[in-house]
Amino acid sequence: MNERGHKRKVKKDREVLTHARRITERQLQEALEKQKRTGKKLWEILMSDLSLRSVKELLTYEIRGKGKKKKLKEVMIESGFTTEQELEEAVANEEGTGLRLGDALVQRGLITREQLKRALIEQERTGYPLGRVLMNMGLVNAKQISDALRLKAPSVAAKNRRKQIMEGVLKNGLIPREQMEEALKESEETGRDLGEIIVEKGLLSAQQLGEILEKELGVPYISLTGYKIDPEIVDLIPESLIRQRRVLPLRKEEGRLVVAMAAPDDISTIDDLGMITGYEIEPVLVWNKQLEATINKLYGKKVAVTEAPEKVEKVEAPGGVVAEVKEKEERLEELVESVSVVNLVSSIVEGAIHSEATDIHLEPQANDMRVRYRIDGMLYDIMAIPKAIEPGLISRIKILANMDITERRLPQDGHFSLNIKGKAYDMRIATLPTSLGESVVIRLLNPSNVFMGLKKLGLSESDYSKVDTLIHKPNGMFLVTGPIGSGKTTTLYAALQQINVFSDSIVTIEDPIEYELPGINQVQVDYKVNRTFATTLRAVLRQDVDTFLVGEIRDVETAQIAVRAAITGHLLFTTLHTKDAVSAITTLLHLDIPRFLVASSVIGIVNQRLVRKICPHCAEEYEPKEVLIKELGLEGKLEAGTKFARGMGCSYCYHTGYHGRTGIFEVLVMSDRINDLILKNATEKEIHKAAISEGMTTLFDDALKKVKERITSVEELIRTVYI
Repeated sequence: MNERGHKRKVKKDREVLTHARRITERQLQEALEKQKRTGKKLWEILMSDLSLRSVKELLTYEIRGKGKKKKLKEVMIESGFTTEQELEEAVANEEGTGLRLGDALVQRGLITREQLKRALIEQERTGYPLGRVLMNMGLVNAKQISDALRLKAPSVAAKNRRKQIMEGVLKNGLIPREQMEEALKESEETGRDLGEIIVEKGLLSAQQLGEILEKELGVPYISLTGYKIDPEIVDLIPESLIRQRRVLPLRKEEGRLVVAMAAPDDISTIDDLGMITGYEIEPVLVWNKQLEATINKLYGKKVAVTEAPEKVEKVEAPGGVVAEVKEKEERLEELVESVSVVNLVSSIVEGAIHSEATDIHLEPQANDMRVRYRIDGMLYDIMAIPKAIEPGLISRIKILANMDITERRLPQDGHFSLNIKGKAYDMRIATLPTSLGESVVIRLLNPSNVFMGLKKLGLSESDYSKVDTLIHKPNGMFLVTGPIGSGKTTTLYAALQQINVFSDSIVTIEDPIEYELPGINQVQVDYKVNRTFATTLRAVLRQDVDTFLVGEIRDVETAQIAVRAAITGHLLFTTLHTKDAVSAITTLLHLDIPRFLVASSVIGIVNQRLVRKICPHCAEEYEPKEVLIKELGLEGKLEAGTKFARGMGCSYCYHTGYHGRTGIFEVLVMSDRINDLILKNATEKEIHKAAISEGMTTLFDDALKKVKERITSVEELIRTVYI
């Protein structure tokens, strides 16, 4: 390289390094707005997007923009979102905790330092978070980013492990310091584990060293030599995960799963294993070589996965006969029926059930298939499946759901049931062809989530009393509103359970029928044979029915027939997608229902959302800051010293801080005054104001009440309720 080229390279490297010490005004503004909304620490928000080592490093950043350059530390203090003392405490707490996203990914060998530099430049150009940039560049997947953010970098973990071994050995006086320093130097130079070097050199036996680490880590040490492995226990975790994470399940003890781990302080792996198996994980320490040898003994040495089968082609065979040439089809069938794929499907489904997930997402990516669980309404990355196994995995699911495995161009629907530990679970499957392959979503239908009763939905005493009165009226339309996934069907089913099935004739019209309700006649909508909501509802009106449930009012015809049923002596339950209770009235008017019919048919409207509940095992009280109180418009509405709560994250809630969900509601009971306002063409604002004056609790107020009661968090209130 000539001198000019060398200078250009040095200049470019300097620019990259300089960039790594700056953030844009746009990035800072977005972080400040998020900080005001959530009340989180500003450095916590910034560190999730930037590549840095600690809070201390973050505070050296400069703000890049049009104005005069400032240090981020100065901006944070001037903005009133932190103080010198808080920053000092944060630095003290963060010091030595390890590298952040970019450096953590480099240390894990997932990206190179050069790739990180390119990503930082791209981040400056786009303003996107570093994680999104790295994913867009195809360098890492979401699961790898999630793990890197949650864990110490391997170099830091290795350093801590060396320190623990060194201190433990010297404390016991088992090896002279000179020999220990020599072994330590070799470990640092080669990157090999210090413990294995000590054992290889014959300085200590594996048992002696294991006992030392057991005291230092607080994790039991065991030897796998001669240990009898139960195949049924091993089958709880897929082979691919066992090899990838260097773990091996050994036995079950009182609802806990004892797992041998080479790195027993790997929190991410412990959480993932707990989520997949449904057991509390109790890690034990084993040496890496012993673990690898035992895994190879169980499964055989690892072999490369055969490449994925190619697409089916049609060619013109001799004699004019069209023949299908299915290249590598035999391999596909072998993959579908192979023990590994069968076990993998079972493990994914069982893991979702154990972690109380409602949906499983199998999403094809460029280099692998992403597996995610929806738990308490949020999606979490669980694992990445090799691309070569993807066709067999999807085909296996299609076979279980009685779907066409050769059809990959059109979406398909199906269902199947699995019996897990003596309990039947129904699954609904939906496939969707994408540019990278077929995406599959599995909906897990658990009747226990539906048949819980009105009292357990989260209704306050006053709202429960209103709803109970409404559903026992002889006729009229009872509406439940809210977005998709807000629990409307659960509320309707709970309401139907309150009605006497022995004295009333009840019919539901659904698309699809998700749960069977004993004593109730359920009809499945089928557009292929013109069995729509409207045509079925018209037919049901001739069946001498007392109570209807119409899954959703989607069109003018259904709305008109439903209103006619409500004013002719029938009680009708149905749903609409609206932002609040009063908007349901406007929606019916837009469906060509006359005002006088809306006023005379609708008896009550329930609007609802679902919020996550704070985990009871790691809940922590805190006093909200003034800026948060102001943002929520609560000045003067909170008593002095009022404290909120938040989950800090623990193994019980998979370090999310939340476990389970509850509803927040606003219940609008139609009164003479509100009916008069509808007839007089009043605005939504006027009707809303009248409803509040008559005792309606808004979604915001109900959510705030649950925040004050420490059932949910402020973040959940902001996430679910439009402010």
